Amino acid sequence: MRRDISAIALGFASYGALILLATVGLAVGLGVLWTTGNMVAAEAALGMGLLIAFSVVFAVPFLGTAWGLHGRRAWSKWPALVLAVLIVGSAPVGTLLGGYTLYTLLDGDTADRLNA
Repeated sequence: MRRDISAIALGFASYGALILLATVGLAVGLGVLWTTGNMVAAEAALGMGLLIAFSVVFAVPFLGTAWGLHGRRAWSKWPALVLAVLIVGSAPVGTLLGGYTLYTLLDGDTADRLNA
């Protein structure tokens, strides 16, 4: 079961990194639009602020939960379950990661390993 928890931690870290990568790509796109004169500076600044807020709201919980799962922290079970329920509908990666997380963390043996 130790390998299962490590796989979930890696999956959550990868999902958080994917969100950050998408955010950086969008920020670069906004920067290109602003430097070419196709967007006003105020609009670009607003867009960058929204991207930073999006990144904090969505990527940080995945990365923090991955850190907790990797360290076998007992508190990490509940955020992982909540995030798994939230992403289980986003096919294909979210469905696989969310389903595997629910399957693994709702098992009694795995829960005991996190609480120990």
